[in-house]
Amino acid sequence: MTVVVMPEILSNVRTDSGQPPVESSTAAIFFTVFMVLIYGFSCFLIYMTGKGHNWARITLLVLFVVYMLIYIPALVQRLEVAPGSAMVGLIINIGQAVALVLLFQKPSSEWFNEMKSAIK
Repeated sequence: MTVVVMPEILSNVRTDSGQPPVESSTAAIFFTVFMVLIYGFSCFLIYMTGKGHNWARITLLVLFVVYMLIYIPALVQRLEVAPGSAMVGLIINIGQAVALVLLFQKPSSEWFNEMKSAIK
């Protein structure tokens, strides 16, 4: 959803002089490539977690915590501007938090330990 909406947002951005800061198609291309890389890396981490690599689940946790430090202040502002979109994002982030909590429960940790010995 973000990738679809972002080019429209970027086309409305203006500097103090009223001119676009960069050509909107360039910004849209940059943003799209950036998002593809981010989503690709996320998929890689999820895949490696599924294969039993403990470092991948720890990396997912660290990235989620860093993301939440940025997301929570932005959420407050977003609730005022676009409450529906903010609520959808909040629900998605709650789902991610629940998944991460489940990844660090005792049964999951035992599974990762079993996979660790199977990988070696």
